[in-house]
Amino acid sequence: MLSPPQEGIFDIDGLPINTIISSVTVLQLQALDAGAGPDFSLDNFQVITPPLTTGAGHATISVGAQANTSGNGDMYPDAVYNGQLNLTFNH
Repeated sequence: MLSPPQEGIFDIDGLPINTIISSVTVLQLQALDAGAGPDFSLDNFQVITPPLTTGAGHATISVGAQANTSGNGDMYPDAVYNGQLNLTFNH
């Protein structure tokens, strides 16, 4: 049974205070891996950002994406998949 998708919600601090966020660029550095079986790759990222950082340099970012399989018919285990993303804040 498939579970509904979950977007990634990231609480980020250490940003410049009260700064307009014009966009966020997302790049997948490492495929989503469960330790066994094939990996998922991500593309078509959708990012929701606040218009600016807080007075404490904080922002909550929501990231969604399309997950892609190998397409070769291999089974994907029901497991937690871990990967790595790079978020670049453009201001």
